[in-house]
Amino acid sequence: MIVECGMSWDNAATAKLFLTDLIAKTKLVTGGKGTGVFYW
Repeated sequence: MIVECGMSWDNAATAKLFLTDLIAKTKLVTGGKGTGVFYW
């Protein structure tokens, strides 16, 4: 699980791309070990 990830509030488009990519990569972890991404 990846926790407390995020980026600056004033760069929303880049933050969205970062989190979307991070979530997609977490889902690809083998054996179901990519349990989730927690961001705020």
